Amino acid sequence: MGPGDSPSMRIVQQIADSSAVDPLDLEPPLHEILDPEALDSLIESMAQQPAPAGASLEFVYREHRISVDGTGSVTVTAVESAAESSVDGSSSSEFDSESTS
Repeated sequence: MGPGDSPSMRIVQQIADSSAVDPLDLEPPLHEILDPEALDSLIESMAQQPAPAGASLEFVYREHRISVDGTGSVTVTAVESAAESSVDGSSSSEFDSESTS
């Protein structure tokens, strides 16, 4: 898997596409919010050995909710605003971390 194929880079690309900006122009950059290598490791380990039922990770970045379930499946969903992160927006995309491993 190349660096552009990592789960964190796919998240950045999906958000950049949704925002109609270059991934390098996203402010703040994802690496200022969290450690992308740690996120990639977590997603990849969850894909290889599923976590206990109900385990998940969720965070909001640039008005998008990123959800990782116990199998390592990642969903990126636009939200109305960061303040309303519990309300789903109309666009959503999902990718399976196993498909690029």
